[in-house]
Amino acid sequence: MSFIVIEGIDRSGKSTQTRMLVDKLTKCGLPTEMFSFPNYGSLTGKFISEHLHNKVFLLEDNLTHGRRSVHDALVFQCAQTCDKYAMVSKIMTVLREGNTVVCDRWWPSALIYGFDDGLDLQWLKDVHSCLPQADLNLLLDLSADEAVTRTGTSDVFLDRYDRDLLKQRRLRDSYLQLWEDQGKIQGQEAWKVLTVNATPEEVHEHIVTCVKDYLKRLCGRD
Repeated sequence: MSFIVIEGIDRSGKSTQTRMLVDKLTKCGLPTEMFSFPNYGSLTGKFISEHLHNKVFLLEDNLTHGRRSVHDALVFQCAQTCDKYAMVSKIMTVLREGNTVVCDRWWPSALIYGFDDGLDLQWLKDVHSCLPQADLNLLLDLSADEAVTRTGTSDVFLDRYDRDLLKQRRLRDSYLQLWEDQGKIQGQEAWKVLTVNATPEEVHEHIVTCVKDYLKRLCGRD
């Protein structure tokens, strides 16, 4: 069994690469299931989508119009945390059956985005500490300035995070720092950074190589 996570800033190609990897592993005879977060088909996922598109948020009080409460980021993070924990049982069932899980976003994104929204870093770590840990964490590294030039997403579908270039720049820096820190703790072979400066097919091949290297180590082969 293997648990693989693909992370990165918005429009870095996570969903595309996750689907391509799942398809590749399945064709290679490795039963694989894909999970994506937020899970927009769930109750919490629908709330998260509306929050990202500024349709719902926590007000300071009933008399204040349009001003977000200082607790709004906390409520939003709690919804995202519930969204992940609700899927833990299904993820663990897939893994216990000896199959592979590939996740488009997992706890690293919660840490990165939550901290940038002003939440306490240690609290974020504690809240997500009981989530199953991935065996291989792949970061698709793309500059925020390059990400905004990517086509294929209509402006009507972009959320408030997508539109905030300065935030995306900070998020990228935080992702790289997290991967460096976790690599020192768990080993760089489990925390790989892949520069996204090629075609989706070429990036996919880099990802496949990382997965093959991981599987060789898992099987104890050179």
